[in-house]
Amino acid sequence: MEKQIAFVSSDRMGDSLIGMVAVNNLCRAGYTVTVFSDYLFQLRDWFPGFSIRSYPHTFKSKVDWQDFERVVVLFDRPFVSDLKSHHRHVEVMSESELFRSSKSMVDIQLDYCRCHWGIANPVRDNGIASVKTTGRLENRVVLHPTSVDPFKIWPQEKFLRLAEALRRDGLKPVLVVAPNERPDWQRAIEQGYEVACFESLSEVAGFLAESQYFIGCDSGLGHLASCLGVPTATIAIRKGTARLWAPSWHVNEVILAPSWLFCRPLKSRFWKRALSPQRVMSGFRRVKGRAQIN
Repeated sequence: MEKQIAFVSSDRMGDSLIGMVAVNNLCRAGYTVTVFSDYLFQLRDWFPGFSIRSYPHTFKSKVDWQDFERVVVLFDRPFVSDLKSHHRHVEVMSESELFRSSKSMVDIQLDYCRCHWGIANPVRDNGIASVKTTGRLENRVVLHPTSVDPFKIWPQEKFLRLAEALRRDGLKPVLVVAPNERPDWQRAIEQGYEVACFESLSEVAGFLAESQYFIGCDSGLGHLASCLGVPTATIAIRKGTARLWAPSWHVNEVILAPSWLFCRPLKSRFWKRALSPQRVMSGFRRVKGRAQIN
């Protein structure tokens, strides 16, 4: 494989963090890789030693693709067809049969490194490094109750009942939301819960790195917490999708609605109603127990 590689990551945070597993293994194998990702560009201080640039949303973005001997694209995007017509070595990872596997997406990255690039002993590490923090704050549990996809959002009143259960267990729940979402969580503030928001993704990473646990909807922050070494519980809708996309770096449990909600139409319509705070709390306690053993 050519030594100068452009790695076009995803426009989603979780995918981008997973793609860094491939990038890290390429760099460890001696390749010079430039990563293109808006999310990773915001987190570039957490990836020292990596060259990271903003995401090229069109083929005509300010990137001279001819500077690279090969362009590797994590997931196909509309501009990739134009890119293929102007560059003779464009490789789209998601076109591999490996991406149809039932393994976790992190494991698929490892298989891809072995099968397509001949990297004998790839590592799960995505290269993230702990920026200096004050250390883990014992008993702080980050709750991330939102998602870019409204369908994945568990109801607010259930998150508040979960926060109450955590507090009864002697833990400190902190809800983390975007600045524009904070007004929607006034009820939580009135009930005495901390609702934290940050100006940058790098600040969020710092807060996660100092936390003991993470519970959240299926979103990129769960992946960020996991690769920072935080045990996570993920509220998800479908088992198959969760197996593929769940955070995979540290202890994680996927928490689903009861099994009697077995068919897709029922899950889509009723999963939020069927998944109780008690069920999520039970899943979290299993995560906590496994993390303490590890």
